[in-house]
Amino acid sequence: MIRETTMPSVLLEMGFISNAQEERQMYNPAVQDKMALAIATSIKQFFKI
Repeated sequence: MIRETTMPSVLLEMGFISNAQEERQMYNPAVQDKMALAIATSIKQFFKI
């Protein structure tokens, strides 16, 4: 999916809708906020912001 890009890229798989429990969690705003914060924190750490 990202191997043919000409720029750095990352593929994040935060869950799978084929898994009923993970699908339910992805609709939970608190879980969404937790995932978003983890992604933002990781990007900031990578770039040492």
